[in-house]
Amino acid sequence: MPRVATIPVRSLCFAMVVGALAALARALLQPLLGDALPFVFAFPAIALASSLWGASAGLAAALVAALAVWMPAIPPAIAPQYEAIQFACFALASVVTAMVCGRRLPVPADITTPARPETPLTTWLRAVLAFAVFVPLAALVGVSWWTLDRAQAASNASLVHASDLAFRHAERTFTVAEEIARRVEGATRLSDAEARALEPAIHVRLADMTAGVSAVVNASVWSSSGSVLARSDAFPVDRSFSIADRQYFQVLRDARLPVAVSQVMVGRQSGKNVLSVAIRRQSELAAFAGVVSVTLAPS
Repeated sequence: MPRVATIPVRSLCFAMVVGALAALARALLQPLLGDALPFVFAFPAIALASSLWGASAGLAAALVAALAVWMPAIPPAIAPQYEAIQFACFALASVVTAMVCGRRLPVPADITTPARPETPLTTWLRAVLAFAVFVPLAALVGVSWWTLDRAQAASNASLVHASDLAFRHAERTFTVAEEIARRVEGATRLSDAEARALEPAIHVRLADMTAGVSAVVNASVWSSSGSVLARSDAFPVDRSFSIADRQYFQVLRDARLPVAVSQVMVGRQSGKNVLSVAIRRQSELAAFAGVVSVTLAPS
């Protein structure tokens, strides 16, 4: 009668201990490795458990190692965006490692194999055979995992570098816009009536100040009531336009802030998505006399 092979509970317990020791060894090397190579010791544990107690024992060791990495309190920590691919790759590699290292040749049912006593020599030969299979496999898995980790690190570094470049470009653009606004404010310290009378000259001056700055859509001068007095990209202006309801205008008027930046909005003069950097215009008595705005393209 054929016998059904079963795995002793003791073997599974030993395999789980091996997996736990692998997780402990990886946690102890956290100061040296950081969060790289989270399963570097798991594969040796899987190979060893599979060689000694079978493929199921190797998978039990893999499960313990994976649970240790998954637990937030035990290092290393895998970034959330990479958890799925890291654990999926580990699960696939674990199954392959366990099947290769735990492979047993089938014994025909009609052949009775006499029991052979375990000797130190057979134990040593079995260990040598296990490590002969494990070492190349572990090296392949380790190099593959290291390559994946380095690729993720390089991708993150490229993203950080691109974000830093974008931030610096935006910072320079806002600095230039504020400087233009202050120059316009200095050149238009006039009453509303004087600004309307000198609109042609102010238009030319604003156009000169904004020429060559690709990020600037236009520069405009607004009265204390929010009506437009002059702008760089159009002459004469349509005096029906008003920004009295714009938040940045109200902030400069009521909170007395020196500078305000609007949200991205649809410009009433250009009809495009824009954002504005604006500063207060001051009268001779330091009262609110309107705003100077420099409109930027969000791109």
